[in-house]
Amino acid sequence: MCFFTDNSAQKAAEQARAEEAARQARISSGLERVNNVFSQFDDNYYKGVSDAALNYYQPEVDRQYNEARRAATYNLARGGKLQSTAGAEALRKLSEARARTDVDIANRAQGYATDTRKSIEGQRNDVIGNLYASADPEAAYSSAVTAAELGRQAPTYSPLGDLFSAFITTGGNAIRAERAGYRGLDTGLFQNKGSAYVVQR
Repeated sequence: MCFFTDNSAQKAAEQARAEEAARQARISSGLERVNNVFSQFDDNYYKGVSDAALNYYQPEVDRQYNEARRAATYNLARGGKLQSTAGAEALRKLSEARARTDVDIANRAQGYATDTRKSIEGQRNDVIGNLYASADPEAAYSSAVTAAELGRQAPTYSPLGDLFSAFITTGGNAIRAERAGYRGLDTGLFQNKGSAYVVQR
């Protein structure tokens, strides 16, 4: 059986303290390097992610809107409704749809920025968690660099689909249907306020 003297126990305690101090120093060094790597992901970076998404979607929104407005205007003119109250209301509905779409696109762009922030912060927390467990600053730095490279990749944008197709027949079928009592564009201009009637569908 072995017995430790007080001196041996003191040396063991001092060695343990020294090892822990060295471990904490390695962690501190690793944290500084990891934080430096991730410092590029600031508010301006995430604003750039949002702006890039807007720049991606806005030309397509403009294209679809302009095509829909040209088609709606043509159909209204062909049907003799371009200067009518119904025609003006139909074009107003199209403009309102564009305004709603702009809000939706802005929200979608902000969503990409929010999702990117969550992903990068999650990777940063994983790297730091592994650093505390391993006290290996080199491995933490390497992981941080890899995570940062992935974080800088542009997101995959989902397609918009048809945004204004319902308004392309504005001057034709939609207004004629509403006049006949169907829903049409919901302009409300052809409601029979004097007496109720039923449209067979």
